Amino acid sequence: MAMKHRITSRVALRLPLDVSHEGRYLGCFETRDIDADGAFVKTGGRRLPENTVLELAFRAPERSGGVSRMKAVVARSTRDGVGVWFTLWDSADSFGRLNDMIDRSQQENSR
Repeated sequence: MAMKHRITSRVALRLPLDVSHEGRYLGCFETRDIDADGAFVKTGGRRLPENTVLELAFRAPERSGGVSRMKAVVARSTRDGVGVWFTLWDSADSFGRLNDMIDRSQQENSR
């Protein structure tokens, strides 16, 4: 897989998410930072190989409502976690909810 380079800046944002691989639940983890294209997911020492396709389900805060689901590919793996690129959203609503959470976090951080 060709290396992608980030165009936007990631926002420091801790969001809980469920992670699965090929239908097998791997656990509930947390993002360290995120943008509309991807995130760094803290995996508690669990290493996942690069190019692994994951299914992610973000648990939106109450005010956001709903769950944002998407597929992502592991672009980088470290002992702290994995950097992932979002590849396929389950709906435009999921994409919109996640972007709303990111926008709110940026606004709160700029105050």
